[in-house]
Amino acid sequence: MFQQEEEEEQALVDVCMGVCFRIYQLQSCAECVFIPYKYFGRKSIWLGTTTRWGSMGCTVTFVQTEFLHHRISTAAAGDDEEREIPEIILGARESGLDIRYATISDGFPLKFDREANFEEFWGSILRDFPGRVDEFLGRITAAENCDGGVPPSFLVADTTYLWASEIAHKYNMFSVSFWTEAALAFSVGYHLDLLKLNAHFPIVNNVLYQNIIDAYEQVKKADFILCNTVQELEPQALSALNQKQPTYAVAPPISPVDCQKWLDSKPHGSVLYISFGSTIETNTQLIHEIAHGLMLSQQRVNFIWILRRNLVRITSDDDDDLLPPGFEDCVGDRGLVIPWCNQSLVLSDPRIGCFLTHCGWNSVLESIWHGVPMICFPLSVDQPTNRKLVVDDWKIGINLCDDQTKQISRQQVAQKIDHLMSSGITSLRREIKKVETILHRAWAADGSSNGNLDRFLHDLKAKTHSKSSAN
Repeated sequence: MFQQEEEEEQALVDVCMGVCFRIYQLQSCAECVFIPYKYFGRKSIWLGTTTRWGSMGCTVTFVQTEFLHHRISTAAAGDDEEREIPEIILGARESGLDIRYATISDGFPLKFDREANFEEFWGSILRDFPGRVDEFLGRITAAENCDGGVPPSFLVADTTYLWASEIAHKYNMFSVSFWTEAALAFSVGYHLDLLKLNAHFPIVNNVLYQNIIDAYEQVKKADFILCNTVQELEPQALSALNQKQPTYAVAPPISPVDCQKWLDSKPHGSVLYISFGSTIETNTQLIHEIAHGLMLSQQRVNFIWILRRNLVRITSDDDDDLLPPGFEDCVGDRGLVIPWCNQSLVLSDPRIGCFLTHCGWNSVLESIWHGVPMICFPLSVDQPTNRKLVVDDWKIGINLCDDQTKQISRQQVAQKIDHLMSSGITSLRREIKKVETILHRAWAADGSSNGNLDRFLHDLKAKTHSKSSAN
């Protein structure tokens, strides 16, 4: 898990580096403060970008919480020793980027269990953390002014930080909201007023859902929106958003990776990869039905299953074991059940034939990037919307449940797996090859993602000059 968080942080640094490199190319010195959303272990699609950077005329301050800095740095060191600056930051500096690293307390001791006490923790993040960010920005702004330097020009913060625009504008900074999911999901949330007006949106008494609703209102105060998607895949949603606010599809590419040793003995296209993400809870009833479906499979499909005990709710006294009796003996060497893996590494391996996924947006993009068709089983949040894109719009996956309102059955699991891992995968492979090509073209040097990032920075530069002239 710590390795995953280190890779996520590398990905977030890559985004900073990309923005700063474009500013440098535009010959515009600026300072950016980047505050990522790091509390749910989101799997990032930007693992291991290997671009080499030259001398750059801008500065980035990458802000991390003390808690996550401690976890990542001690894990990287392999013992209890804590590194002052992560290696990935040092590597970025060695590449020529002027990137600074800072930590802010989230208000809790390092040993406080943030997952077990989520509502208390997240309530404090909403209530108290903005004050710490405000104080931090005040310090670095004052320091730059005293030294005759350039104060921060813009703040890049995750959309879920609903206080970001207010704090940015307080310090005369442009507010850049960074949305890490699909543009369609963002558009749905952006137009919640219409859903409420037509009674399409249920009232959920939950601190996270309320935060999401508030965030969609607050994002309307941002100066710019960056979206982790590709222009060619979601043109309608992006066009609708651009009629409201400047929105740029700037998803960076996924780097190629090597195979895992377990896969070496399996035939090409023969392995089913199963993962329902790292944040949303499932239950033993669901896990057992999938397990029985794998045992019932007539194709005797090879599989890698990512299964974490802390994300499985025990639904009865008889279900204390995550997997049903006899499962291990039945599947033998054709199955590998592990708590975590490098997902991009696995999906890049040619032995992977299909991905049974919860339709988290990063998982969808990774699957497309590596040309792996999907069996979709959305659980919550934006995942049903992503399922629509995969199954109905792009036709690169199928539903695990034909009726999304009914519970899953083991017979259905076996049927869908057998169908897709045999004759049913041909048409999906043909369609996903088309979408994969679109994605790779968009992420090329002259593709739409880089073009949109350039357009965003040109617009930002124009606004900065306009503000300077007015002053």
